[in-house]
Amino acid sequence: MVLKTLAILLMAFSFAKKPAFDSSAYDKAVTLFQAKKSDKALAVLERAYRFESPDLPLKVSALAAQSALASKRWRSAEQIADSALRANWPQWPPADASNPEVATRLKGMPRLFLELVQSTVMAKSQRYNSTLEDISGPTRESLKNEIRLNSEALAQTEAASESTQASLARVREHDELMARQEYRYNLSIGLSYWTWEDRPQFTGFQTGRSMVYTPCLGFSLAYANADYEWSGGGCYGAGRSDLLFADGHYDNYASEKLLAGFGSVLAKLADGRAGFGVEADFMDSTIGGKSSNGSDLSDENQRAALMIVGRFRLSPLEIKFKGGTIVSNPGAIWVVELYYPIFGDF
Repeated sequence: MVLKTLAILLMAFSFAKKPAFDSSAYDKAVTLFQAKKSDKALAVLERAYRFESPDLPLKVSALAAQSALASKRWRSAEQIADSALRANWPQWPPADASNPEVATRLKGMPRLFLELVQSTVMAKSQRYNSTLEDISGPTRESLKNEIRLNSEALAQTEAASESTQASLARVREHDELMARQEYRYNLSIGLSYWTWEDRPQFTGFQTGRSMVYTPCLGFSLAYANADYEWSGGGCYGAGRSDLLFADGHYDNYASEKLLAGFGSVLAKLADGRAGFGVEADFMDSTIGGKSSNGSDLSDENQRAALMIVGRFRLSPLEIKFKGGTIVSNPGAIWVVELYYPIFGDF
């Protein structure tokens, strides 16, 4: 009775255990893969085999990884390839592929092993470059390091392929793109000089025009990547104005107080040191002068201006040239600004 029970248990165990290799499932998967039905080929292999098994033939893992790549299942391809590689080389990938002993061992590895290395490089590079997969900074760096180590190992053999080099190129391009798209802040203090044509309105007096000349001390906060820069800021200053009244009286000692704010967007040139764009400025201007009869006059007005901006960076200084028109009271306006960074990343 005991022997009969043991026999039944052994038979049940043998049926429950997944076979290490089923050639019919492999042959079917090959046929499906050749028919460009990679997703179905992978499904057949997943049902028939345990990819983490150390006894699984390399040809099964290689076909499964290729099927996953063709199906754009990058994570599956990576896991399948890595499991097979570490089953045959526990410390894979080697930290120093140029080591003579490591290089000799690599050259002696079977072709299918090297194909799996190519597969994991391609899968990892696709994951690394993916904008759809949420990969944290440390994980992305680890992935990049694995791509490098696998590629260095492959370079020691004759199996180094154009596809591997293309994968590395895509990683480099992705890094460059991410660096260009990364936004950084910068806070600067600056001194500017403003001049524009104005037409103040004094009660009881008419002015033909006035020319304003005002230095202004302020700040700028910029938010930029390698291609674009958004900035805003403000300044306050006191200067002078030349007043010409309708009766011919001229006062070139009129005072001017300016409170201004701005917002701009610039497109950078290739080297990033120069940029051009547009800017909107809002000014609160107070002009004080004397009329022909000696009475004191004062006028406070608000103006808006649209300007074209040219920016040049001569590290660490930044120079801006702005020119345009006052919208609410048509007249030309010109500004020169000099900034020095006090906080930020660029």
